[in-house]
Formats: sequence, C-alpha cells, structure tokens
Amino acid sequence: MNRNTVIIIDLLRTHISPKPSEIAEQHKFSVRLQHEGESIANFQADLKKLTKNCNYFCENCKKPTLNTHLRSQFIKAVRDNEIRVRLLQQSTNITFEEAVKLALAIES
Repeated sequence: MNRNTVIIIDLLRTHISPKPSEIAEQHKFSVRLQHEGESIANFQADLKKLTKNCNYFCENCKKPTLNTHLRSQFIKAVRDNEIRVRLLQQSTNITFEEAVKLALAIES
C-alpha cells in the first residue's frame, strides 16, 4: 500500500467510527444509576464498561483517577440504601473493588 492509500483508509476509519466524545462518555457514566432488579455484579460491570473512553486522569499528579470515580459513582448510584449507608461508613481508602465485594456480601 502506498502512503495515500493508508491516509485514505485512516480517514475512512475515523469517519465511519469516530472516537467518542470524552465529555459525553463522562456524562453517560455520571448519570448511570443501578436499575430496579439489576444485580450488584451487573451494575458494577456496566459502570466499568462505561469508563472505557472517559479518560479519568489527574493532570497535576499524572495519575489515573478511575478508581475514585468508579467508587464514588457506585456508592452514589446503588439502589439499596442499606448498602449505601454501609459503604459510606467505610474508611476513605476503600477501593472500588472492596466496595463491590462488600455490596455483594450485603446483597446475598
């Protein structure tokens, strides 16, 4: 393939399948609530999927902030108030994964 062909293919790929808007993806993530009847396992899996194009990253410290966003959204959006109260009673360094494990234990 010559250079022009490669450029045309890249342009077509971008046109047919453009990169999602980071702002729009962050919005979708931030408004996602656990649906009635949805299990904790399915809810947390969908939250993780929604972060794919969010680019949660601290510009100042150059570290990802994904775990903090996931944990906050999970606690805010979980339907069961008992689970939310228990999660809010945990130490500030609880990870998203630890919050999910606790929620799963309470759910079952």
